[in-house]
Amino acid sequence: MNDEVREYCSVNTNIKEDNFVGIKVEDNKFSIHFPLGYGLGDTTFDVIKDVELLFKVLRRYGRKDGMSKSGFSETNLVERLPLYSYLDIYKYFLKFGYFQETEDIFQRNGSGKTMWDKTIKLNTPYKSGDEYYYFDFIKQKKDIDHDHIITNIHKYCLNEAYNKIGWLYNMVIPEKPKSKINIEIMIIELNKRIKNTFKTVDKELFKNLKNILMSLDFSANSLLEYGTYHFEYVWENMIDDVLGEKDKENYFPRTSWEILDMGPKHNRVLEPDTIFKDDDFIVVIDAKYYRYSETDKLNDLPASSSINKQITYGEYVHNKYKNMTVYSAFLLPANNDFLNLFGVARADWKSNQNTYEEILGVFMDIKLLMKNYINSSNEIKDKFIDNIKEMYEQKNSKK
Repeated sequence: MNDEVREYCSVNTNIKEDNFVGIKVEDNKFSIHFPLGYGLGDTTFDVIKDVELLFKVLRRYGRKDGMSKSGFSETNLVERLPLYSYLDIYKYFLKFGYFQETEDIFQRNGSGKTMWDKTIKLNTPYKSGDEYYYFDFIKQKKDIDHDHIITNIHKYCLNEAYNKIGWLYNMVIPEKPKSKINIEIMIIELNKRIKNTFKTVDKELFKNLKNILMSLDFSANSLLEYGTYHFEYVWENMIDDVLGEKDKENYFPRTSWEILDMGPKHNRVLEPDTIFKDDDFIVVIDAKYYRYSETDKLNDLPASSSINKQITYGEYVHNKYKNMTVYSAFLLPANNDFLNLFGVARADWKSNQNTYEEILGVFMDIKLLMKNYINSSNEIKDKFIDNIKEMYEQKNSKK
């Protein structure tokens, strides 16, 4: 099936209901939805890498506290489609094989380690002079129980994983469990193991097996999802993570009311999406998950309120850090090499003599951003300020 992966993939338009990013399973049919502006690879291998990248981004973002803010997702991710439980139990299988339970076997004069306490307790010694001799020894050996309940659960869940995502990851076809699975009994057994097991790798396996078994309660549902209907929050988070300053609070313009006979009342601060700082330069960034790169429609550009807000941010930063050059930019998703200047936003109430008063409209390659987000790479950050300065010069040359 992986030869046809591209047929199951689409890049959303962010128009009306076409705004889901992630994986959907509807009536046992899979579809994978990429964010606005994403450029899918040309080969099957490249598309599979694209799918893996998308899953990694969603998983990393889903672990952050922005999870509820993004509606990530509107159905329960872990229980309804335990994507990473599938992957984790398969990784365990590749490393250790099927989970194996060992049982201590004690036998007389067998192979294994001599258990002196049991030998002395269960056997009568022979006396010779002042010395005692044992001719029968109780030995201990480890016996692997291939039919153990957890082994069967592991095999059962591996088959679930294979049926759900094996086509994407070229999974080895797992063995079938040797006995029928009773879901309720299996979950009770796994709960016992989770509580009483101290070996981390096994405890994580048991938790993932439980997630998969619990997901089967939702098998009657016609729609299962792993992803978000609000990728704009992921877009903002990725840009801030890759380019942003950690002490962003230093760049927040603040306002207050002085109420007569009551004293001051401080308002909620204005918060720019991202502040990029490098040597003598600061760039105030507004991350806009807008579809202008696809439509070329002016209605899909940042509006006056966003433009004026960017100028306010820029002016505040300029006044606070007078020795630094302050730029301002809107970053929109696109499928291009890195950064491309598509326009400049201005306000007629400003002279446009300061760099921050003209906001650069910039397309950023969304796939490159996602790769840097996952790899914690400085590739974008190292090039960013040079590109912004070049764009500002490019803008001036076209006046």
